[in-house]
Amino acid sequence: MLPFSRRTTTAVTVFACLFAARDAWHLTTVASQIGALHQSHATLFHLYRQIRHQDVANQAAVLASLIAQAQTAINNLNTIVQAIEPTVQNQTNEALPDLQTVVANAAYQMVLVQEQA
Repeated sequence: MLPFSRRTTTAVTVFACLFAARDAWHLTTVASQIGALHQSHATLFHLYRQIRHQDVANQAAVLASLIAQAQTAINNLNTIVQAIEPTVQNQTNEALPDLQTVVANAAYQMVLVQEQA
């Protein structure tokens, strides 16, 4: 039986990170970070579409691979977001700390998903 809970949890986590990557664009002025965030967003979007449609029970190995790829992509996003320096602009309403917390929690959630394997 295909572990739909792992698939669903991964899809929801990736979806949340899509918005986090997009929101982080506005919290940095460092060109390399902006470029990396755009790349992360594209990678996560591609993975989200694949994970969402991966519901065939006899392709559990494909799902496991997608989950591993999602974990890597989210860890990369976490590295980028944690490296964003606080400024007056991105500290407004705790935007940066909140975003950093969301992405760190997503990275941790993916560790838990992998432990379910």
